[in-house]
Amino acid sequence: MKSQLRNITVDGYAFVYWYSGGSHFILNLSPKENKNIKITLIFQANPPEEEPHTFWSFYDISAQSNEMETVIHLGKPKHIAEIISYLMAKRQELWI
Repeated sequence: MKSQLRNITVDGYAFVYWYSGGSHFILNLSPKENKNIKITLIFQANPPEEEPHTFWSFYDISAQSNEMETVIHLGKPKHIAEIISYLMAKRQELWI
């Protein structure tokens, strides 16, 4: 399952994102003004057994930083905005 291109704004910057599901959740991010730049994030997925390939909000991502662990539930575009914000703050080289 591959989604259509969607828009999201983070800190005044416009981005597009698209994703695909299955045994992995693949999230692609691009600045809206230059779609030739792309970051692809691949997460292991544990979708529900009854409908494993239909709806992306069932994907949970475990993240760990500085001995702190959290789970990101990809149920809303807000969470994609949080991922983009983190990447912009911590990994600027990805956008150059």
